[in-house]
This record gives sequence, C-alpha cells and structure tokens, in this order.
Amino acid sequence: MEKPIYNIESSSDRLLYEFESNSNHKIIKKAVVYLPIKQSPNLYELIFGDLQDDGTIDVQTVSNNQDIVLILNTVIKTLYHFFELYPSKTVIFTGSSASRNRLYRAVISKLINEKFDIFGITFDDEIELFVANKNYFAFQICLKQ
Repeated sequence: MEKPIYNIESSSDRLLYEFESNSNHKIIKKAVVYLPIKQSPNLYELIFGDLQDDGTIDVQTVSNNQDIVLILNTVIKTLYHFFELYPSKTVIFTGSSASRNRLYRAVISKLINEKFDIFGITFDDEIELFVANKNYFAFQICLKQ
C-alpha cells in the first residue's frame, strides 16, 4: 500500500523537487535537492528544508506544521524518483541537528527492505551497515545491485 504524500513537482533531471506542506494554519514551500559531490562522481548529497523566496533552502527551521509523517513520506518518495534515473548513484544526508538525525534514523529503520542498502557514517568517519539503534553522523543509501 502506498503511503500518502504531498504532490511533488520535479525538475527534468530529478535533482530538484518541490512540494507544499499544508495545515490549517499555513502553507510552507519545501524543497529536496540532490547535489552531486565533485570529489565523488557517484555520490549525491540530499538537502531538504523550507524553500525561501530567494531560492535558498533553510535546513534549520522547525516548521511545526503538524504533518511530519506526510513530509517524510514525500521526501522518501523523491529518493525512489531519484534512483529511477540514477540507479548506480549513492545518496548521503545528515540532519541539521542531533534531534533531526534521531528522527531520520527512525525513518530509515522503516526503509530497510530488499530495495536499498543503507549505511551509517560514524562520528569517526567509518562507514558501516546501518544499525537501527545506533547514533550516526550521516547516512548513505543506494539501490541493491
């Protein structure tokens, strides 16, 4: 069963995604960007946050729009879209705070399936197979080959 998500608009290269977080109080423009890392041609950084009027993404703001599950489902859907066009690439991301990293770790725990290989990057820059209850500095996801 598909999880509910917000309507997503993406660029033709599937490196930029935009959607709106809606509540009874406000509408917040969100963006997910996949940035290629120049030193590692197969590695992309996922950046997610509130889309500002000047086109920048604010990764620090806590929106409190009471729709975190819907937002995270939408971000995960962009991963599926990204990997459709870039199946051999790896995505790396980290939270902008310790609490966001804990939230992402919990969400990643639910992503563990036959489709993705998920790794945790330790605070000593070691890359290991993801362990659900372990704190990591960052995360890496790629399609199983």
